[in-house]
Amino acid sequence: MATRWIDTSFDLDGHRIAVSVQRLQDDDAARLAASLAWFASVAVTPGADLEATDWPRLLQQILSDFVSVTVDDETLTRREELWAPLCSGALRSFVTANQIDPAVTRFLVVPPGRAI
Repeated sequence: MATRWIDTSFDLDGHRIAVSVQRLQDDDAARLAASLAWFASVAVTPGADLEATDWPRLLQQILSDFVSVTVDDETLTRREELWAPLCSGALRSFVTANQIDPAVTRFLVVPPGRAI
């Protein structure tokens, strides 16, 4: 099966962010959904430290292997300030494109302006 990419976008602070997301095969999407569910359960555990888990590596893998983001020059110059909401929006796009149940990730994909 050929790799399918889904083009989508989201608004970030008044700027349209273009996102291309790789549509995973069902088995791969199910495996990633299970990992995301585990990390979401850790995220709601009082005192849990997601940084001490493999969450940063998984997020980096998703964003580098399965997501391509295009931003305008102004957004690029503000990348440090907008990094967390940009990652959150890209992860939301990945979850939506791969039909991963939003309930699985509701504690990882948070409102704009903050990302775990």
